[in-house]
Amino acid sequence: MKQKLVIMLLLTACMALSCAFPLAACNNAPTADNGGDPVITPGDDDSDTPTTPGDDDTPTTPDEDEQHEHTYTSEVTTQPTCTQEGVMTYTCTCGDSYTKAIPTIAHNYVDGVCTVCGTPEPQPTEGLEFTLSEDGTEYAVTGYFVSDYFGTETEVTITPTYKGIPVTSIGIEAFTGCINLTSITIPDSITSIGQSAFLSCIRLTSITIPDSVESIGFEAFAGCSSLTSITIGNGVTSIGQSAFYDCSSLANITIPDNVTSIDYHAFYNTAYSNDESNWENDVLYIGNHLIEARDTISGTYSIKQGTKTIATSAFWGCSNLTSITIPDGVTIIGNSAFSGCSSLTSITIPDSVTSIGEIAFYNCNSLASITIPDSVTSIGSSAFYITAYFNDDGNWDNDVLYIGNHLIDARETLAGEYIIKGGTKTLASDAFWDCSNLTSITIPDSVKRIEDSVFRDCSSLTSIIIPDNVTSIGNSAFSGCSGLTSITIPDSVTSIGDSAFKACSSLTSIIIPDSVTSIGSWAFYGCSGLTSITFPDSVTSIGDYTFSGCSSLTSVTIPDSVTSIGDYTFSGCSGLTSITLPDSVTSIGFDAFKDCSSLTRIAVPDSVISIRSSTFAGCSSLTSITIPDSVISIGHWAFEDCSNLTGITIPDSVTSIGSGAFSGCSSLTSITIPDSVTSIGSGAFSDCDNLTSVTFENTDGWSVEGWDGQINNIDVTDPAQNAEQLKGSFSDWTRGE
Repeated sequence: MKQKLVIMLLLTACMALSCAFPLAACNNAPTADNGGDPVITPGDDDSDTPTTPGDDDTPTTPDEDEQHEHTYTSEVTTQPTCTQEGVMTYTCTCGDSYTKAIPTIAHNYVDGVCTVCGTPEPQPTEGLEFTLSEDGTEYAVTGYFVSDYFGTETEVTITPTYKGIPVTSIGIEAFTGCINLTSITIPDSITSIGQSAFLSCIRLTSITIPDSVESIGFEAFAGCSSLTSITIGNGVTSIGQSAFYDCSSLANITIPDNVTSIDYHAFYNTAYSNDESNWENDVLYIGNHLIEARDTISGTYSIKQGTKTIATSAFWGCSNLTSITIPDGVTIIGNSAFSGCSSLTSITIPDSVTSIGEIAFYNCNSLASITIPDSVTSIGSSAFYITAYFNDDGNWDNDVLYIGNHLIDARETLAGEYIIKGGTKTLASDAFWDCSNLTSITIPDSVKRIEDSVFRDCSSLTSIIIPDNVTSIGNSAFSGCSGLTSITIPDSVTSIGDSAFKACSSLTSIIIPDSVTSIGSWAFYGCSGLTSITFPDSVTSIGDYTFSGCSSLTSVTIPDSVTSIGDYTFSGCSGLTSITLPDSVTSIGFDAFKDCSSLTRIAVPDSVISIRSSTFAGCSSLTSITIPDSVISIGHWAFEDCSNLTGITIPDSVTSIGSGAFSGCSSLTSITIPDSVTSIGSGAFSDCDNLTSVTFENTDGWSVEGWDGQINNIDVTDPAQNAEQLKGSFSDWTRGE
């Protein structure tokens, strides 16, 4: 109460002063142009108004010149809509004011109509095909066809939503060979353009890639011979190999500074690269990116100031290049960027560089002097292999090669215990790969990342402690460490890469700390000795094959944070007897629990909409399973060879039962097909030897398509006859509307 009284007195004083000294009495006024933050007078409720932090949150009082800071209150003067920004107006006690924009409200489509503004959902060009993600949260454009032929429309529009769900990617080969396509509109919802997405679209003339797109895949626009200009959005960070290869009319290219990876031949044989005026002393730039140098370049060369990226293979094979100056500002040296520069004798890498790609200086056999700054956090595999520095035995320390504070490589002869030098910043990818006699390794606190394949196939390594400063464990980092019995992962680690502990067959248990948010595919594949695993609540997805082949794993509890389980995630976990799937899980991948032969029961959570192909195939001990009302499809071979499954209830939500879905369920005696089911795939109940009764809730309109393509209407009123027919049927059963 006392504090509020003081604030009110100060407010009164400030208002009095603002009347005595109008406008000129306030200083440091933020405006819409200068981007300053307003100062808000604290009161009983100031939660909706920003404040400039200081020693305290009270307004400033006038100084000796009777000046004070502006004191603003806020008001929404124009409400935002789905398509137009709103306006927030800030007004000072002295009368001064300024405005800031309020972002638009996103459309919310339900049944084709926005629930906010009532606008109909935009419709994509006819003939586009969309594929829904496993978790049902996003669509990908995966094709452009009309009646099995390439689409005929010349101008194509991809809409940001489809059936009320965001469209986020253009898939692999989605528009390959669409020779009639002249233009395409890509919405801001798209984040990736896949491999060969527009390959050989020979009439496509121009394209704008929005800021939302992050990656352009391999050969995405290759062979688009009529493409004349391309604008790449500011969100793009990687451009794949040959992305615009053979775009022979492409003369106008804009690449933003945010791009960090430009792969080999991304712009090869474009009109831009073929125009001699775009080359500077045998070197091609696009914006602030060095794309390529001709192998005729010789002597010394200074890369232009302002350059951000040296593309993959940029100076590859420039055997007459003797000296190169890399300016401050370059952050990325791409894969094989200087590979084969056999006359290069020295290199100084500036402090701005953070990443050196794999084989970046490979086979630079005259390169004897190398300086790498501490700013570098990632060094790719064999980056300095077969350089003069590498070949000089005097540079090796007990079979280990360092460059400055970076550990580059270790010889396979390294044996016993090894302590990495204090102050080491980086362990290069593959550094200790195949050091099969290495038994112990000590990593200093200065190391921040365990790079890809660093300790791969160190089969005699028995234990390891990862220091507290490490934030990531790379792909295949400990793959094949078959003698590894224990590992400590600190709370600092946020990601575990693909195949990180693959085939660590002696590893019996592992605790994944709460800091980890992602576990890569194959991460613990083939860890046959692993008996237990503890998942933190921070993990949201479990990748493909993550625990496949963990035959000693007996029970798993998946936390509520997990939303998806990948393909083959627990396949071949033959010792797994129970698993708890939380309601948070919305998708379970193909073959996810295939050949979990000891699993006796499982409840599929209500959030899952599909039981995919072979999800529970080979679960020979499974006696019961609960399928929730959310499931609309049972995939091909979903329960194949579940030989102890005695009964199953198919809910009214299911519309399709895939081929072989219950084949080999030899203990199944009866089943009811609900009214909702409209199709049953061939062999759905084949080899169900004890099946004696199949009851159809709706017996109308069923027909069978045989191998000869003939369609015959059938009478399915007799449960015993149905069972006999379905057990031996290799035809598709469908029910008309």
